Amino acid sequence: METETSVPSPENPSPTRRQFVINAAGVTAATALGAYTAFSGAPRRARKGRTPVRLWHLLSAEWLEPVERAVARFNESQSRYDIVPLLLTGSEADSKLLLSVAGGDPPDVMLAWTQGTSVWGEGGLLQPLDRFMTPEEKKTFLTEAYPVVSKSGWHKGHLYGITMGFDLFTCYYRTDHFREAGLDPDRFPTTLEELVAVGDKLNRFDSSGKITRLGFLPQTFSHYVASFGGGFYDENTHQVTLNTPENLRALEFLVETRKRLGLQEVIRFQSGLASDSGASWPFISGTYSVTLDGEWRVEQLRRYAPHLEYRTVPLPPPKGGKSLASFSDINYLLIPTGARQPDGAWEFIKFWTGLDNQERAAEFFPWYGWMPLFPRSAQAPVYDRWLKTVPPYRTFLRVAESRNIVTTPPVPYQLYLRDRIERADDLAMRGTLTPRQALEQLEADIAQERDRRRKLGYEE
Repeated sequence: METETSVPSPENPSPTRRQFVINAAGVTAATALGAYTAFSGAPRRARKGRTPVRLWHLLSAEWLEPVERAVARFNESQSRYDIVPLLLTGSEADSKLLLSVAGGDPPDVMLAWTQGTSVWGEGGLLQPLDRFMTPEEKKTFLTEAYPVVSKSGWHKGHLYGITMGFDLFTCYYRTDHFREAGLDPDRFPTTLEELVAVGDKLNRFDSSGKITRLGFLPQTFSHYVASFGGGFYDENTHQVTLNTPENLRALEFLVETRKRLGLQEVIRFQSGLASDSGASWPFISGTYSVTLDGEWRVEQLRRYAPHLEYRTVPLPPPKGGKSLASFSDINYLLIPTGARQPDGAWEFIKFWTGLDNQERAAEFFPWYGWMPLFPRSAQAPVYDRWLKTVPPYRTFLRVAESRNIVTTPPVPYQLYLRDRIERADDLAMRGTLTPRQALEQLEADIAQERDRRRKLGYEE
């Protein structure tokens, strides 16, 4: 099985999307309303003779300069439109979008984290992007983009959000821990069951038997269902799939693995861990030997642990499962209903994502440490030069080519569904419910929500 070895680099990477969302938490809806009111009266700073196109985004700190650089590149590439960017905080973004559409003065284009394009599309808050596409652009998007990109953002046959950055999950492992335990770091396990057995050899305990280092502990239900052949949505029948044999097998495997260490002992151990941001991430501190995590960690490691020896490898499937499987969260570019300049917004979307020039857009993605939308962008010389500084990132690009990737189901109650899935995961991991009971409760909760929506006259 191929692995990628890290290479130290003096470059300072951008902070992660997840870190930003966490740090931005706590801003109230009242603040969002105030921010919206203040912005509505602000003068536009578009160049004379150009049509202003307002962009709202959530890229702060070290990300702010790269997004403004991308905006400048677009503005310099043509003479008709002038993108005017505005930074929002993560917790105000959704409220501000709702308020701006209701008030008749939304942005022309918005970069959003929330996995709610189906909810917003169903509610009439977003314009379908496929209506702006030429037949050639639609064909390019559907046939040349990574599979997870081309299938994401759709609802009832319309594309309400186009991907601009997406997360995948692979295994990070410390080669020094492998050697210390007498394991060959060049021979990573080929099945999930073997990986759990290797994790047992990497575990460490103090004199009282308390965990001091976790070799490997599979956790987060949604991140493992794909490798067990499961998922939460059937793309052929357009139905949610919750209490299925594959999903049950995945949840039972996670719970049984945790039980071997002791449910309460794991909770105690994890409650004592420091924040996973910066240099305090448990993988950097050595508290985890192997962990399943996202691509943004590569940049975090380069910044905070440039000399740490580690590798990345796709999650090995369980026996009878699927390889190159992952879960994905998506960042979406949206055009709200009521946008004054949707045509200018679409021109910017095509430019930034690479839909109209994949090689040109390849330059933008290393600025953020993101995966591009198209393999051709990843193969461009400018992107390949960046990859040479972060070889572990190539593992994520390899997984991106797979069709075994699960995303948030495109149903109009998807935010509620995500919340209930996380709740079922938590109840099972704490031992409050058995995996079977947790999935039965999940299915009952969603059935109740669908029944409630029907009674209120909403379509499914």
